[in-house]
Amino acid sequence: MGLLLLQAPAGAPVSVEDAKLHLRIDGDAENATVERLVKAAASNAERLTSRAFVTQRWALTLDRFPCANQPVKLPLPPLQSVEAIKYFDSNDIEQTLPASDYVVDPSGLLGKVQPAWRKSWPATSGRPMGVRIEFTAGYGAAASVPADIVSAILLLVGSLDQNREAVVIGTIVNELPMGVEYLLSPYVIPSTP
Repeated sequence: MGLLLLQAPAGAPVSVEDAKLHLRIDGDAENATVERLVKAAASNAERLTSRAFVTQRWALTLDRFPCANQPVKLPLPPLQSVEAIKYFDSNDIEQTLPASDYVVDPSGLLGKVQPAWRKSWPATSGRPMGVRIEFTAGYGAAASVPADIVSAILLLVGSLDQNREAVVIGTIVNELPMGVEYLLSPYVIPSTP
C-alpha cells in the first residue's frame, strides 16, 4: 500500500495573518518565517493525527483488491469523495472501474469504498501497485478546520517561534498540561497493526 499526493492543499489551516496575531507580530518583516512555521506546524499536526485538514487529493495504491469484496479503508480522513478507481485487469490492461460498480461511504473513522450491491471487485493482473484509488480528503477550506486543531497549530507555531534553535541551555521547560497533544487527541487515528 502506498500514498501519493496528487494535489496539495491550496493553503494552510491557519493564515499568516492569524499566526502573526497569535504571535503578536506587527509588520510584514517576519512573514516568510511565520509562513514556514505555519506549514511546519500544520504538517506536524497532520502527521500526528493521520488526517488531512484542508482539501487535498491523494492516490492510494494497492497490489490487488481485497478478498471477498471487503471494503478498502481510505486513509487521511475526513473523506470527501472518490474520483476514480483504476486497475490493471487480468490481461494487464489499465481499466477504470465505473462509478456505478462501487459505493463510497465517507462516514466512520475512516471512509471506505466497496463494491456496489451485487457487484464484485474485478480480477487484477497481480502487478505491484496494480490498483489505484484517487480520492479527495480534508475538512474543506481552512475556515472548516475544527477550532481545536487550529489552536494546536497556533501553539506549535508559538513554540517554534520562541525556540528557533535545536537546544535550550539554562532554562526550565514545562509542557502545557492542556497543550498540543490534548487539543489533537480527539482527532488521532489509531494505527492498525
